[in-house]
Amino acid sequence: MHCNTSWGQTKCDTLTFKSEDSKLIGYFYSSRTPDSPTLLFTQGFMDTGDIWGIGRILSNNGVNVLLFDFRGCHKSEGKQGSMNSQEDIGAALTFLNSDEIVKKYSIDTSKIILGGYSYGGHMTMLYSIHHPEIKRVLSISGGDLGILCDLMKSNQDLRNGYSDFFQSIKKPKGPVNFEYEDPIQELINKQDYF
Repeated sequence: MHCNTSWGQTKCDTLTFKSEDSKLIGYFYSSRTPDSPTLLFTQGFMDTGDIWGIGRILSNNGVNVLLFDFRGCHKSEGKQGSMNSQEDIGAALTFLNSDEIVKKYSIDTSKIILGGYSYGGHMTMLYSIHHPEIKRVLSISGGDLGILCDLMKSNQDLRNGYSDFFQSIKKPKGPVNFEYEDPIQELINKQDYF
């Protein structure tokens, strides 16, 4: 269980929503205050649940928080790919704006913030660049995958290190079901986008 409810009064609901044809797992921390701002916070690549306590802390201070596992990661269905992650963010925003979720958690859809850290920080910034309707964004330690591609193209040892890492976290031994046999190739093929 990644919906950590051992933090006193903090309430967390484990939710599901679809991205393309895959069911994603989300963790909603409600502020229980009507019309609170809502933070959609995207995870670092290998993380799940409220590992930093952001959901607990912010919900106890008047901010709703939705975290989710990207497609193909942990218990979310489908296959992980960087372009899939972009679609997942869009699906999560659609989910937050749905009548059912707005009513259930009394969400003010004009106060949605998109944020993330590490891989999620980059995906957040990238999504907001390609979706100018996003007005509130935060990124914690978000890297630039385009620059990383340049580094990997010029340094075979670095590329091999990343490839070895991706192979080590691949299902069934690890928590990630990749879209591509070599996830780095997706980044290189779409470097201009990233």
